[in-house]
Parts: sequence; C-alpha cells; structure tokens
Amino acid sequence: MKIVHFIIFLGFSFISQAQNEEIIESFSAEVYNESVLINFRINSGYTCNGIDVLHSSDSVNFSPVNTFEGICGSTTESIAYEYTHANPVKNIKNYYRLYLGGTGFSWVINVLVIDLTNSSLIKPNPLLSTSELIFENNTITDHQLVISNMYGQIVFSETTNGSSFLLSRNDFVQGVYLYSIIDKEKGNRITGRLMVQ
Repeated sequence: MKIVHFIIFLGFSFISQAQNEEIIESFSAEVYNESVLINFRINSGYTCNGIDVLHSSDSVNFSPVNTFEGICGSTTESIAYEYTHANPVKNIKNYYRLYLGGTGFSWVINVLVIDLTNSSLIKPNPLLSTSELIFENNTITDHQLVISNMYGQIVFSETTNGSSFLLSRNDFVQGVYLYSIIDKEKGNRITGRLMVQ
C-alpha cells in the first residue's frame, strides 16, 4: 500500500512540473551591478493567484524575496514580469524558483554573483585539470601571483595586467597551497588557499 501511494505522489509531481513548464514561457536571472535581475513570462491563457519569487543559497532551502500579488498572467496575452534581487549572496551560486499561487513551482535556475573587492575567486577549487583565479584589476596594473606549498617554498609565480590567472594541474602535485596576488604598483596583497587533487 505504501508503494502505491509513493508512485501516485511521484506521478502527481511530474504532472505538476509539466503543467508549470507550459505556464512559464521563459525564466532567467542575470547579474547586474551586484544585484540579480530576474525576468519571467507567463504564457497567454494562464493565470495564477499571486507569484512568489523564491531564493536559496544551497538549492534546497528557499525563502520568498518578492511577491507579485493578485491575479497574475492573462487569458489573452503573455505577460512579462521583472524583479531585481538587491541582496544576493556574493561569490556563490544563487538559486531562484517561482511559486505560482495555486499551481505549484517552476524549475530552478541559478546565477553566480561575484564580488571581488579586496578578494579573489578560484573556479573550480579544488584544481582538477584547469582553474581560473579571478581578482579585481580595474586599473589594469601589473599583478604578481605567488603560490607556495605548506613549507613556504615558492612553487609557482606569474605576472599579468589582466584580472585572472589560468592554473594548470600539470604545474602542481596534490596538496594544499597558499597564494598571494600582489599589486606591483600599490603593494596591496590578496591571499587565499588553493586545493589541488
């Protein structure tokens, strides 16, 4: 008996998701001035009782960040909606989905919001084949990357006037490394940790 209930529940879930894919014509998120601009469009012929924009930083636990109240959508034309999430979590993926009042949830989308003010980001980290080490360099000055092993020995050094370094797995043995990015004009330093597998 429990198996029958489980199968019925899964069937209902798949039907609900398919119906919502018909209702939503488009759903996107993009970074704009350290905020996230969310755009979506409801197909003509569909309405719902309010729309909640939900946000998550782990793709599992969602909380509402905005509500479009009242009857949403239209029986005669597709309707576009826009919302700007002013406080996304920086330097990780932000996940969004819609709750269509009375009809269920949309699919999940995500966007990476990067804020590199006095910091850096390695993606992916740990380094498996190649990774990009990104930092802010608005003044286009020379920056030196120095990577040391845990014994303080320098194992890699490179200079760029861009805003990233490309790292290759072939240049390292497995382990943990410390890095510094040094602004050669001002002497400012950004530090971090690199994992190599």
